[in-house]
Amino acid sequence: MGNLDGFVSLLEGDVNWAEVIKALKEIEYEDFLIAEFFPYKSYPEAQVYKISTSMDYIMERFN
Repeated sequence: MGNLDGFVSLLEGDVNWAEVIKALKEIEYEDFLIAEFFPYKSYPEAQVYKISTSMDYIMERFN
């Protein structure tokens, strides 16, 4: 959408994670992966758990 309303959580968008991980392997990237998100309005610490679970899934499923 081109604005803040266009963002979704990890695994909810149209990113082809298999291709992303494949490309990282091709360039032999072995450093940190970082997800940047806006916190929830209520209980912002809950976002950390959701992101962590999604990142774990991406790394286990596609790595």
